[in-house]
Amino acid sequence: AAQSRGRLRISHAKSSTSLLARDMFHNVVKTPLRTIVAFVFFSYFLAAFVFALLWWAASSRCDVGVGSFRGAFLFSVETLFTIGYGTRDQFFDGCWEAPLLVFSEGMVGVLLGCVTLGIVYTR
Repeated sequence: AAQSRGRLRISHAKSSTSLLARDMFHNVVKTPLRTIVAFVFFSYFLAAFVFALLWWAASSRCDVGVGSFRGAFLFSVETLFTIGYGTRDQFFDGCWEAPLLVFSEGMVGVLLGCVTLGIVYTR
């Protein structure tokens, strides 16, 4: 009867914060665009930085050919975005750590790209 007169009886219940924490994707999608761009930029930068540290640590053992952290960061960016390699030995002198790093960084890059695409497409 109340609805036929154009009025609804709506009562708001307290929302649970655990529900917000469980639905992170939709919370991110609802944030302002500049925050999303900053978050994506920071995520890619953090991934490149962490893998640069790993490449720098593996450089002497695996003949990656980077002599500084700047070179390791550039190599990490090349791997993360699959731009190409500027290494002397594409087989990394038979080192087992390098293919593992290439695979791991490639997968992180693909996953970051998928999440970014999902956020942009949903938005």
